[in-house]
Amino acid sequence: GSDGLVVVSVVDPSQPLVVGNIGVPGNFATDVALNDRTGVLALSVADGMGGGFVRFFDANHSELAPPAGYSTISFSGSAPTGQPVDVEWHDDALYVLAKRGTDLVLYVFNQFGPNPTFSEHVVPRLSGSALTDRLDDVSMVVQYGQIEITSADQYVVLEQDGAGNLELA
Repeated sequence: GSDGLVVVSVVDPSQPLVVGNIGVPGNFATDVALNDRTGVLALSVADGMGGGFVRFFDANHSELAPPAGYSTISFSGSAPTGQPVDVEWHDDALYVLAKRGTDLVLYVFNQFGPNPTFSEHVVPRLSGSALTDRLDDVSMVVQYGQIEITSADQYVVLEQDGAGNLELA
């Protein structure tokens, strides 16, 4: 939400305590994902103009400083574009599901820094008027070589072919 990244102490799991937050004024935090191997936390944020960004944090740093080698990825320029609605790490690649107009687009980032490299895939069957304006109507899971995406009343499973393209499973 508009509170951004909320930091919660769970020293006593029966009474979680908010200890801070990193706000995203004028924007809406949509998802967060932790790369367990590297300790890099990715926060996806959408704006009201059809764009957004993904910001990175070092989960092992007491101040959640930006990790070395990871720059904020803007989704408001030429490419990638759209409102990031879901993020997930898999094998050190970051999968970002973005809403771009009436399409859902999956971006897969394999290198980070000032000039990240990524592939772009329009999600079949989950495009068009069935998509609502609600950013929380979309969800994604990446596991076992498959990408599962849901939206309001639709469900799609994608697999990568030998050439690296995504196709319906």
